[in-house]
Amino acid sequence: MWIMELWLKLTEEKNNGSIFNIGLGYKFPIKGRLMIVTDLGYSYKSISNDGLSIRKSESWVQVTGVILGFGIIF
Repeated sequence: MWIMELWLKLTEEKNNGSIFNIGLGYKFPIKGRLMIVTDLGYSYKSISNDGLSIRKSESWVQVTGVILGFGIIF
């Protein structure tokens, strides 16, 4: 059973920044209701440190990375 996820949040509030996550996962049935879940994705986050928008800010942080998840459903 394939799982697809997409999270997107763009805001123009006091803590200006953006969050973008996309991933793809799969559920492996083991026995009865027991399943192993795997997930692979990409994450992008940026935030202004001075409360201004990213375009106007002189101090902002950007973090990107690969997400690897593993879980058990019972």
